[in-house]
Amino acid sequence: YEMMFVPIGATNFSGREMTGDVLDGNPKPCVDDFLLLSASKDESIRFWNVQTGACLLMFAGDRGHRESVLSIDVHPLGHSFVSGGMDTTIKLWRLEDDAVVRDVVASSDKSMITDIRRTTQIQLPYFSTNHAQTDYADCVRFLGDCIVSKSIANIILLWKPVLGEGGRAGRACEKNSDAIIPLREFVLSNCDVWFVRHSI
Repeated sequence: YEMMFVPIGATNFSGREMTGDVLDGNPKPCVDDFLLLSASKDESIRFWNVQTGACLLMFAGDRGHRESVLSIDVHPLGHSFVSGGMDTTIKLWRLEDDAVVRDVVASSDKSMITDIRRTTQIQLPYFSTNHAQTDYADCVRFLGDCIVSKSIANIILLWKPVLGEGGRAGRACEKNSDAIIPLREFVLSNCDVWFVRHSI
């Protein structure tokens, strides 16, 4: 499993087993350098303030992943992140929604007590597709507004999600809101090894 940022003394968050990527990403909106995203076997992505140990947000539920989340990556501009999982889906999530901004700003209060009941749950990604990969999506990375994804089926795909106005899945793909535009396919051997990662 990929570990990109694990601060000293913060490797255990409320007893939760984090078995996927861990990214600091320092996504906007940020109040400090102590924010990270974690992905896990429990089908969720969580947003943490590691100074306080508080889990601010949980991206999971109704339209979330249905199996382990294997990979996450923050957009270069910090406004969203992408996730890929064993359910073969790749999802885009916003980091600029009101709930995210509110909870990130509140997390700068060092007296905040870790309480899982305070965690805001976000259930709806703004885009989701299973057309990019036909098997476990075990590595996803942004390349500008495009996505490079890999599965255990020996294929790395460069693609772009079909989004409506405002960057949301919308009118352009009402009947097929999971539409993508494949840009380039790379066929490689030996990618069937779990968690072979690529970087951009």
